[in-house]
Amino acid sequence: MYFDWQFITGIVASLLIGGLIFWKLSTRKRVQWRATKKGKIVKWDSLNVFVNWSEDLPPAYIELVKRGVTAWNDAVGRLVFIPGGVTELQESLEMGAVFFALDDTSGDPDFAGQCRLTWDSGTGIIQYAVIALELVTQDMSGTVQHELGHALGLLHSEFETDIMFPQENPFRGGVGEDEAKLVRKVYK
Repeated sequence: MYFDWQFITGIVASLLIGGLIFWKLSTRKRVQWRATKKGKIVKWDSLNVFVNWSEDLPPAYIELVKRGVTAWNDAVGRLVFIPGGVTELQESLEMGAVFFALDDTSGDPDFAGQCRLTWDSGTGIIQYAVIALELVTQDMSGTVQHELGHALGLLHSEFETDIMFPQENPFRGGVGEDEAKLVRKVYK
């Protein structure tokens, strides 16, 4: 009896590679929540968080911020963020709000936005968030929604279609059901 060992080896290798790809895809992490070193969930004391912006944020970006606020509110099915208006950074920090500012100093072509959260390390309660947006030519709507997700306490997802996927790509949509479910669960 004749065996084509190359053919059989090729089939076995294909099955192994296919199995590894399936295993990798099935073990990828969906969006997760940020936690303190003590294991407390990092979140706002309550929702209805004001979102403010600096006076130098271009009108087109302000519109993107308002649309991002609406996207999260619609996806979660309740008021999550309240669009505020122009404030000074210090005023936003004192009121415990999310503050959007323009940052075109990074010089990093891969940088479109960044969220800096400050929370109480004992309780995990978020005190404020500052989101810096780079002045770029690409559509920033996904970036704004992504950074607002971080402002809620969400970490990155390994799924390209999730808004919390760490890179802009053509597969990433808006706020997904998994992300909205997690926000509803944490902020019940």
